[in-house]
Amino acid sequence: MPSTSRTGGSTPAARYLVAGVLGLAAALSPRVARAQDDAASDEPAPGISVHIGSVRPGTSVAIERTDDNGDGDGDDKRRVVSRCFDDCEAVVDPGSYRLRLIGSDGQTIGTKGISVRKPMTFHVLDTSPSAANTGLVLGISGAVLAASGLAALGLSALGSMCEAESCSSTPRWVPIYALISIPIGVIATSIGWPMFALNRRLFRGENVKEPKKHKEREDRDARYAEPAVRFGLAPTPTGVTGGFALSF
Repeated sequence: MPSTSRTGGSTPAARYLVAGVLGLAAALSPRVARAQDDAASDEPAPGISVHIGSVRPGTSVAIERTDDNGDGDGDDKRRVVSRCFDDCEAVVDPGSYRLRLIGSDGQTIGTKGISVRKPMTFHVLDTSPSAANTGLVLGISGAVLAASGLAALGLSALGSMCEAESCSSTPRWVPIYALISIPIGVIATSIGWPMFALNRRLFRGENVKEPKKHKEREDRDARYAEPAVRFGLAPTPTGVTGGFALSF
């Protein structure tokens, strides 16, 4: 509700001064409170949450810090900050880390480098590095076999089109090799590359959604809405009359 106070012509200067001080204090108080809230909200979080999920029985996941400034020792530069034998959550400082998947025999199955800047979740995928290697070999071998088969087919076609006496005849095994190698190469390639793509990844990461900061800022702005302050002066037969209105 707007409230209005008026001063008469007896002591206008003192009353105007009091009115101005009150209005200035009312106008500045929400700015000070908002600045304090903004400073508190901009303080860095003490740590960032990293969740490890879908850990298979018999395996574990080690979270290693990789950007420490040690004395040159490799163990210092790859400091283990947490190790998960089941689904777990670790709170770490921002920086570069390495996720190491360890098998039941203590041997490393694979690693993945990550950069932690916000809360994240990593799921261990049910994949096999050996299957990825097999798929890579199949994909490369199949591509080479198919390419050589196409070359043999082209050579056979060129030999059949040559009718001059000086043309040498194409060996009979060349077209047979082409007819066999092309389909086998295509099949091996179509199996190998998808197998490699599906098994080369050990972890799947996703960001954890956080509340939008601009929504929090809008709430603070609404909570500390500045009041409207209006001043006015008017001449009277006995002097000058002034007043102000403060609306919330």
